[in-house]
Amino acid sequence: MKIIKKLLEYAIVILVFLYIVNRINLTKIENVLSTFNIKIPVNDVEISYRVLSPLSPAIYNYEDSIVKVTVSSLKPVSGTINVEFTGITLPYEQSFLVTGRKEFNIKPVLLPQVDEIFKEAKDVQFKIEVKDPSGKRLYVKSEKVRMLSRNDMIWKLSDGSDLSPLIASWVTPENAEVRKLLRMAVDYLDRYKLSDTKKTGAKYTLKAIAGYVNQTNVKKQDLIFAQMAAIFDAMKDGYKIRYVSDIETGRSDNSQSIKFPEEVLKLRSGLCIETVVTMASACEAAGMNPVILINENHAILGVETSPGSNEYVFWETTDLTESSQKAYQDGVKFYNSNKNNKNLRIIDIKKARDQGIKPLG
Repeated sequence: MKIIKKLLEYAIVILVFLYIVNRINLTKIENVLSTFNIKIPVNDVEISYRVLSPLSPAIYNYEDSIVKVTVSSLKPVSGTINVEFTGITLPYEQSFLVTGRKEFNIKPVLLPQVDEIFKEAKDVQFKIEVKDPSGKRLYVKSEKVRMLSRNDMIWKLSDGSDLSPLIASWVTPENAEVRKLLRMAVDYLDRYKLSDTKKTGAKYTLKAIAGYVNQTNVKKQDLIFAQMAAIFDAMKDGYKIRYVSDIETGRSDNSQSIKFPEEVLKLRSGLCIETVVTMASACEAAGMNPVILINENHAILGVETSPGSNEYVFWETTDLTESSQKAYQDGVKFYNSNKNNKNLRIIDIKKARDQGIKPLG
């Protein structure tokens, strides 16, 4: 008899577990238990949560879920989930009705003054409260969450997940300073004579930087080269931007402080990745398709010669004391020496946009 009772206890545990993971219906459990005249006291609701940490504006901008809340109960339970990052987001409330186990993906809305909020890294208070319909608290907890600054790029998570596509958030084609750079670049177009493919020996210069538009009498690569060169010349000769080496030591959270194009243009200096996103911003603003190539310690720019061609003009954006031809040659050299590197990451900005990675500025 003792053995049978013990087996029944084990069976109850297994049945309850199967129900919680949604493998078996509650009615079936109750039918089995009633056969043996056994009742389980059901007066607890299991609630747990996970919050992304550390957080950054780029991650917040991209992720569909910042907080995951799990509610489990053998009996139907209803109520509200209330979540807030104090001083960062608006209060968030979601109603629920759960029988079994359900996970809720939550993303509170950021406060409007996001640029001011994220000027520097800080710890913020995260609060979660779950109530039943009568207002009784079922679960309350708070903790400190690390919120990185607007400039902090997290390249990968602690579990090794690659976040390099988020660098597309630093490519800001609509920024006023980037538009100013693009207008200035037009003044440098006359440095580059293009061969007319329809008139032997004829040369001409572009009158506008318009990406792939209405240029049928010039080689595609030459068209993109001339526009990239004019933007590059505006950066080095107009703005007089200079490359600075990255002397920042590695951070334990795999992050890096990266200036936005507006800051690069105003401060007139930038790291390799900063000069890349600046030039990429102007190229995207002009209607071109930029890509960013990143290996273990360097980054360059590429621009597709025509939409969908998968052929690119590569550019070494740190050659800010060199000619455009040298910057182009060094870009090609980087690509050729890294194309078989398993650690080379190519971030297609257009694809990143399609995936929901939007500009942060």
